[in-house]
Amino acid sequence: MGYFHCRQAVQNIPIPLKYPEEFNKGLWGGEAVIQGFRQEGNKYTRRVAAWWIPTLRQSVLYSEVLCKHMQVMVTDRTIDQVHKHQGLDRYLLNVSDSVLIVL
Repeated sequence: MGYFHCRQAVQNIPIPLKYPEEFNKGLWGGEAVIQGFRQEGNKYTRRVAAWWIPTLRQSVLYSEVLCKHMQVMVTDRTIDQVHKHQGLDRYLLNVSDSVLIVL
């Protein structure tokens, strides 16, 4: 006997991202506020609206081009990316525009 393959519909809805005013006042590294639902309890209970907000930290970053230390609001992902690119200037040059700018 063979296996029967049944197709099952799956919701493929893009995740709704929110960009608050604070987004333009720091480096979020492509992160955003996510609005969604959380299932509490077992699978038969109602789902509850939830917000996932990235952790923001005040950090001092050094720019070799400007020869200046700057105090900036950043996320943990941004700090990881700055270290990966070996500095703020290289990070800003190598990261895509969509990560830095929201239209």
